[in-house]
Amino acid sequence: MRTANLKIRPYIEYLARKIGYELVGEGNKLINFSEFKLYSRKLPKEICQENIDPYFSPVSVEIEAITSRVGFSFSRNDWHPFVETLKEYKLNSNLLYEDSTLAKLYCRYTPQNVQEVLTDQLSTPQKPLCDWPPKYKLISWIWTLNHTRVNRILKHIQNRKKNDGWIYYGPHDLSYGKNEFDRLIKVYNSIKYNGYSSNLSKSDPVSGYFLKKGKEIRFVLLEGNHRVSALQALGHKKVNVLIRKGHPAIVDYEKLHFWTKEEGGLYPSILLKQVFDNLFYGTGLDKARRYRLNI
Repeated sequence: MRTANLKIRPYIEYLARKIGYELVGEGNKLINFSEFKLYSRKLPKEICQENIDPYFSPVSVEIEAITSRVGFSFSRNDWHPFVETLKEYKLNSNLLYEDSTLAKLYCRYTPQNVQEVLTDQLSTPQKPLCDWPPKYKLISWIWTLNHTRVNRILKHIQNRKKNDGWIYYGPHDLSYGKNEFDRLIKVYNSIKYNGYSSNLSKSDPVSGYFLKKGKEIRFVLLEGNHRVSALQALGHKKVNVLIRKGHPAIVDYEKLHFWTKEEGGLYPSILLKQVFDNLFYGTGLDKARRYRLNI
């Protein structure tokens, strides 16, 4: 039993990084070993020509190629609630939260499970997503989840009856909405009047991971949503990013079988492809129309 409880994760992480891999999976002990997975830390040439470690060295990414973890894309062909709110503010500096797109988002888009966040266009239940409450840890780490981590998250929230929203959906009370609105405007004005440093913050870098389909690339943003929204609204073209620690650097469409049940993952193959495509192509405009967020 002492061997089973030995915390081996730090040692495996260190060894993995020494040979160019990132350890992904929940748990610190030997009994969790079977659920650990290793992913290469190296980026393909389509993303970066230099031989760098993207977990520590920044990579420049086109903002047009960035999407949020719920499918709101920063592409001009899609729709993003933070960017739309900032466009409204640019036209009216006296804009109130109650009159903003952000207020509509928190009032009208209130998903009841993870399926309604990531694949809300599908009317039939998609397990396991339809069984999971819409908590950000389940959504943000969709590609790193294993049975241990899901059980831990569900156990943590099982006694919380209230269906809290998150930054990209409601429900939220007026106080939360106003605070989030003020935060977004503050970041926008700070960058507008003070500029934006391309040097990444050590404590709070803009981070996420890449999606790859053929030769096309997208970056899924995990941290830095307000900053990238402000940069987009202000007309910036690129931003420096890091890969998020504990996450695969790349999720490749051609290798989605790594996340299937047959390979020890959690998801059916068809569902994986739908989640990938929704993130890759963006579902912001579809969500805006479906939930009347842009009217």
